Amino acid sequence: MESGFRWVCSMFKIKIPRRIKIPCTPYVFAWEILNLNKIVIGLQSTSFTSNGYHILMLDYDDLPYRKLLLDCKKLQEKYDLPNMRIYRSSYKDGVARHNVMCFTPLTFEEMATIISESKADINFKKITLSNKVATLRITKKHGIDSVPTLVNVLKRKSKTRKELKYAIHIFENILEQERELCQSKQH
Repeated sequence: MESGFRWVCSMFKIKIPRRIKIPCTPYVFAWEILNLNKIVIGLQSTSFTSNGYHILMLDYDDLPYRKLLLDCKKLQEKYDLPNMRIYRSSYKDGVARHNVMCFTPLTFEEMATIISESKADINFKKITLSNKVATLRITKKHGIDSVPTLVNVLKRKSKTRKELKYAIHIFENILEQERELCQSKQH
């Protein structure tokens, strides 16, 4: 079975350095928006890991940015999490919505505990805990003219956890390719 990484990377024409070992995981997720016939691509919390591990994904829809920062810093301290990357995913009624990702391997139980304690969107929590995997959109969505954009990195050195640098590199390249694709379609 082709790994999720290789599928996404080939789709976005991203070259992966040979020295990087890619976990074989099929958990790259695409879904169809009903009645709109548009495809949206998302990545799951298992897309960058293997052996049942997840990366932390959080979806903050209606939380002011300042409260989001406080929530993320609290979670970093309590669970010894390394850097958290904050992405603006869209705007609704002039208010920015954000996704947060922490590229460190976590068990599902660890991820579920952190998500439950966070101030993330309640529907995101319900779906993630029900499906036992988190999913965040990485491509433009019909009616939302936005590809997730990095707005901040909450830096923190963890004593017990390490970041998956290759996953950050691949994720950032996917977003860049999607932005370029959207711009080329506008011209």
